[in-house]
Amino acid sequence: MYVQPVTFPFFFTVSDSELFDDNILWLKEHDDPWTDVLNKWQHSLRVRKLLFNRCTSISAIIADFPALKKEIGHELVSTLLTLYL
Repeated sequence: MYVQPVTFPFFFTVSDSELFDDNILWLKEHDDPWTDVLNKWQHSLRVRKLLFNRCTSISAIIADFPALKKEIGHELVSTLLTLYL
């Protein structure tokens, strides 16, 4: 199966297969227990950065990760901001 690579501005290409991560899959389906969310969020940093670079909007990111919708989700948002600031 051919996977179309995605080209980033810094001449960096990533195939869809590199975006597979068990932590990401878990985070897309769960928003608790919170300690697990934080742990998996931290361990999925590299893949999340790649995924977020592909997203067209913040709302798409929030829709994919239910923990971001929680009242305490600001803890995850603050780690998102450190990626881009």
